[in-house]
Amino acid sequence: MPATDKERERERKKKYWVANREKLLAYHKDYIKKNPHVSRRKQKKYWAKNPEKAEAFNRKRRARLNNVEHIPYTKEEVLKKYGTDCHICGTAIDLKAPRKAGKKGWEHGLHLDHLVPISKGGRDTIDNIRPAHGVCNLSKGAIGESNV
Repeated sequence: MPATDKERERERKKKYWVANREKLLAYHKDYIKKNPHVSRRKQKKYWAKNPEKAEAFNRKRRARLNNVEHIPYTKEEVLKKYGTDCHICGTAIDLKAPRKAGKKGWEHGLHLDHLVPISKGGRDTIDNIRPAHGVCNLSKGAIGESNV
């Protein structure tokens, strides 16, 4: 069965990439350096479409900057393990409320709270995370077991 035009074109591009990899990478790096707004726009769109990935990326980055352990987890894993009640005040969390502070109703939305804050050496693992209301989490500040 003969290859389609698309398949032939894909093979041609793949061979070109393999043969000219260093040149193409240098060109791309130079283009991004001269046009940073293009890269930022693409990144902004990507993170807007993938908020869970953005949140996980930021958690990993914060853990790395503070030299603490990071083991990936998801919001769903935290809720399954610890339930949907705020660990600070004990009342139910509105899972449909926005999670970002400043949006209407964010106060009762879900925040993932570190028991021992990353800034105080707490690990970024599911064992150090609990669900909390946005307002409960932000009002307590960076206190944790290491402050007591």
